[in-house]
Amino acid sequence: MIMNPDPILELFVNKATGDFAIINFAPHENFGYIGWGSTVVISASELKNRTADILRENLEGFGTRKCEKRSQFADLPREEQVRFERTHKLVLITLKEGGRILEVEPMRWGDRGRTGDPRDALRVSLAASNEEISNTLMQAFSKSN
Repeated sequence: MIMNPDPILELFVNKATGDFAIINFAPHENFGYIGWGSTVVISASELKNRTADILRENLEGFGTRKCEKRSQFADLPREEQVRFERTHKLVLITLKEGGRILEVEPMRWGDRGRTGDPRDALRVSLAASNEEISNTLMQAFSKSN
């Protein structure tokens, strides 16, 4: 059993529009995490202006979520999931150090699904400015495919 995993979410950016989508997660006793709830769609301008608040709001709910509510993405037909994956870049965001640090890991789509390398992860304080957090996100997205 995995105990007390750090809060995570997946942040996607649409390659064509620049708009964003968040898939939230819930703790799972066997797997650590499981995708949870509806996909949160956010315009590029809203994320730029409210980066810290949006990430904080979505990450703070992690510990109270129940894993019975699967993610909207997981319920999509596989064909739609593949289409989504081809049109979006992905970073994994983990809330570290008691909620003070965001770790942003670029993810890559491959034959075996999503992969990342923790050595590529960037770190930024959640107390940093929206601009600084947004710049960190964009830097991580530049390393994803």
